[in-house]
Amino acid sequence: SEYEFPTIIQVKIDKLYQDLSCTRFLNSIVEKNYLFVEDYKYQRLEMYNLQSMDLELTFHEIFLPKKTSGNSIFSISKYGSLLAYYSGTNCISIHLMENGLKVATKEFTDAFKVLSISFINNDEKLFVVTEEDSEKVTDEVTINIWDLFTFKCDVHKIVDHLNIFSSLQKSNCHSVAFSNEIILAFFPDTDRFIHAYSPDKFIRLKDIINQSQKSYSKTDDFKVIKEFNVKKEPWVHKRKNISISYLDEEKTIQLIIGETTVQVWRENSINKQVLDYIWTNQEKFTTVSLKKDVFKREFYLSLSWTDNKKQEHNEFMIHWPNEAHVLKDACVAMEYLYKRRDEPVGTKNLSKYKDLVACTERLIKTCIKNNPDLWSLSEVRYDIMANIIRSKSIPLLNKILFHYQEAVGIKQDRMGVIRYLHIPREYEWPMKTKEINSKSAKTIESNSKESDLMLAINNTSDGCRRDIVIVAMLLEYYSNNAEKNTGWMFTVTKALPSLNNRNFEPYLKELLYKPCFGSKEEYVDSKFVNQSKLKYGYRSGICSLNVRPRLLILNKNMSFMSSLWNKFKSNINWRSKETDEEISHVTTLRVVPLPDFTIYPTNATDITYNNSTLLLKLIKLIFWPRVYLVHNEKKFSPFLNLIRKNASRNVYEFYDNPAMEACIDFKWEAARAYFLRHLLLFIVFSITFALNTGIILDDQAISYYSSLIISFYLGYYLLAMEIAQLYHERMKYFGIYNFLDLASISLALVTIINTYFLNIGEEDEYQNKEIIIPQAFAVLLLWLEFLLLTRYFKRTATYINMILNILKAIYPFLIFMFIVVIAFGHAMHILLEKPTLLALIPNGDTYNITSSSIPGLVNTKIEQVFELDKPIENYYTNFLSSVMGVYFWVLGRWDQLEEWDFWPIHVISIGASILMVIIMQNLLIAFMTGVYENAKNNVKLAVIGYRADLIADYETLEKPFGSHRGNPRYIYYVGSSKYQEEWMAKAEEYRSTHKSILFELSYLDDSDDEDITNEKLDEKLFKMQNELTSIKELLLSNKDK
Repeated sequence: SEYEFPTIIQVKIDKLYQDLSCTRFLNSIVEKNYLFVEDYKYQRLEMYNLQSMDLELTFHEIFLPKKTSGNSIFSISKYGSLLAYYSGTNCISIHLMENGLKVATKEFTDAFKVLSISFINNDEKLFVVTEEDSEKVTDEVTINIWDLFTFKCDVHKIVDHLNIFSSLQKSNCHSVAFSNEIILAFFPDTDRFIHAYSPDKFIRLKDIINQSQKSYSKTDDFKVIKEFNVKKEPWVHKRKNISISYLDEEKTIQLIIGETTVQVWRENSINKQVLDYIWTNQEKFTTVSLKKDVFKREFYLSLSWTDNKKQEHNEFMIHWPNEAHVLKDACVAMEYLYKRRDEPVGTKNLSKYKDLVACTERLIKTCIKNNPDLWSLSEVRYDIMANIIRSKSIPLLNKILFHYQEAVGIKQDRMGVIRYLHIPREYEWPMKTKEINSKSAKTIESNSKESDLMLAINNTSDGCRRDIVIVAMLLEYYSNNAEKNTGWMFTVTKALPSLNNRNFEPYLKELLYKPCFGSKEEYVDSKFVNQSKLKYGYRSGICSLNVRPRLLILNKNMSFMSSLWNKFKSNINWRSKETDEEISHVTTLRVVPLPDFTIYPTNATDITYNNSTLLLKLIKLIFWPRVYLVHNEKKFSPFLNLIRKNASRNVYEFYDNPAMEACIDFKWEAARAYFLRHLLLFIVFSITFALNTGIILDDQAISYYSSLIISFYLGYYLLAMEIAQLYHERMKYFGIYNFLDLASISLALVTIINTYFLNIGEEDEYQNKEIIIPQAFAVLLLWLEFLLLTRYFKRTATYINMILNILKAIYPFLIFMFIVVIAFGHAMHILLEKPTLLALIPNGDTYNITSSSIPGLVNTKIEQVFELDKPIENYYTNFLSSVMGVYFWVLGRWDQLEEWDFWPIHVISIGASILMVIIMQNLLIAFMTGVYENAKNNVKLAVIGYRADLIADYETLEKPFGSHRGNPRYIYYVGSSKYQEEWMAKAEEYRSTHKSILFELSYLDDSDDEDITNEKLDEKLFKMQNELTSIKELLLSNKDK
């Protein structure tokens, strides 16, 4: 074999190798360039792409029984949007290929096993060949046509009396192809195709598939039975009669044709009208043609209108109830009614409008309750969830997302899998109706659409609570379901940057504290996991793993002994266990519940540079640093978009969960090498700077000109990196880190040039100052820059961020304290600028020298004399030196104060000592203690946030040699159990103190209980009204008596 398969498949192949050829087994698990791997122990299905060899999808909501009545069958639709899966039971499930979520499940109760599954009619129907239950009928094959997207979702059965598919019973083959009504079956035993069915048989496939599309026998020409002014279109202001036609002899079913709507109303048992169907149009009808069958209670309506915008004539036909899609048309009507919400005038019309909206909502609820799979399949085909979102019906959305999940979805189906109604999508149905006859097949990627979540976000008006609530409901629904399958979050991934604004910030924080962001587990084949890294991860807080499940291509040049040793190990592993289920072939990891979080859109980077030769890449890197390729935010990955927005707002709370921390850790592994290289270049530049300026060593110790050339080259290179970053970031570039980067390199280069040219001439005092002073400040900046560059390491970054956080917290207090110092310094300057004006003479020292032992020596008196106009003798004669002298009071230096015996000076000094030394200095110490504790608690997020900023810078750079980690669809990680427990407790506390908006919506609509329908409620109200009437009549009769 050329491939190394996943362990569970490899074990089966090794077993088959002992008995039979494994070709048949491999054929059974391959479908359209995909390899499917079933894991019975962990109840999952993996799908590997045979072109990229990567694991593309994992299906979780499946049921794999240990005992089956047939082999598993996989069938991918023609346009690659759906997967039909049969696991050996009598149930077939439909899954979305874009996210792996299950859409619907159909149980074939009379089937013993399924022989073949295929999509037909442009993926609109499912062709299923089954063998009936052996206890009832012997060797009877049935053809089942499952109408996936019709309103009734019927399964039409035709018994194969002509034995068209009898050959499929004798073989494990399930490969069936359709072309021009010819069915071809492939048999691996004989390596040949046979005609399982062809047009020369007695029954044509076209008749089988379309047998339900029959015309009714009795028709009547359209005529209006009754015309009267009924406000079924309350937005119509002009008085106009609408057409009403009865569809039954009892006249309980009414067909109402208005200007832009077609409505079918039915009277229930209490003579109340119930809406059974509604169809809406944007333009007024120009012609109407009706045919109906009263006995069958159906009609055929042909409508035509003119599109005023496109100047086109359009026609549409409605065949109710056989071919009309009641649910789809009702959802479209909800959006239409919302757009006309401001048109009804008057209280009566507004009341009728609200009643029509309520009846339409009730019609949708009834359809969903009677057939939950109808909603899921219709949403895949017709995108009806978008209509509901645009209609902004929060009660209906609440029912679909949550109440029906509790009433219907939480009840497990026969296979033990929970059913959900709404399925997130990013691609519309790949084949449009008018494109059905087109020969060109469109891939699923060419049909991308706006997801329901992005639609809700983009339709949000500023300050509109209703719109924000819709977004919050979708986030709640997706995140709750993501605990079982990360496929629920793949639309959230792309919407995450759009959620990072003030309108949605509370809901985004609540989302990131959901359990799926810290406890979502995934089973991964152990052969793809680095065990040493795994052990290290269990000891650390969060550790990302470079796990890429894929099919491995074996080395063809492998030696004979190596190949023999691998086979020996596989046989030993197989014989050491008795069954497949006993083999521990997986490792439990945690996964970031955001698929494609780090994947960029197509053509996001410059591909031409990556196609350059190695020599050209090296030459370009030597003479010019890497440039920024990605400038447009639309070309950013969702991960990059999110961290850049957080960096611009200095918001790092979004990283306070294991999943986001794992993403940062995963990306930092690739970015770290680039920034460590930058640190190394800076160190070499600093050493050559010291050599060229004579700060260390002599000129004879190393070649002066060699170090000078290196200094200029590295200085140019580092400066070019800063210029490229400045051009890319623009105003965002200016920050403390970037400013010090630019200032240190620029001043060092200027100092080197200054030293080189001034050393040529004769040295003098002025020249020495021009050299030494810039060197001093350059060295200071280089050391500070070196200290800040050590923030690339986690521990030093902790201290640096702690210091910066403390400075950010106390700088208002420092400014206040400095103003106080200036105030006292200014006051002292006014008092002592010219002390002679106040007749003030400082108290100097006086010394008397007398000697009685030495004759002739005159007694001498020495007195101290002050030059009060010089700052060295009087700090306060100059304003700046006065402020500096007062600042020294804080440090305990009270120089020159004892020389002045003047009461205002004593008052000022005492007040300064009380305010600045006793109060403010101790207050600063106490304040810094509290700030330190807060900074210590938040320093971890600050370090992660800074690394995120570095990653945001690295991600937009060109990568001439590629990235060894790449951008996988899923990011796996592990962490210590202690950290996991702490975060889960923190998240639980946050969720308990920040209640979801959904708890506030419980009052919106609770009338549609599972056991009490609206009709039953109406009947109860009708009976109560009759009882009240009888009681009233009884009271009146008693009163008369």
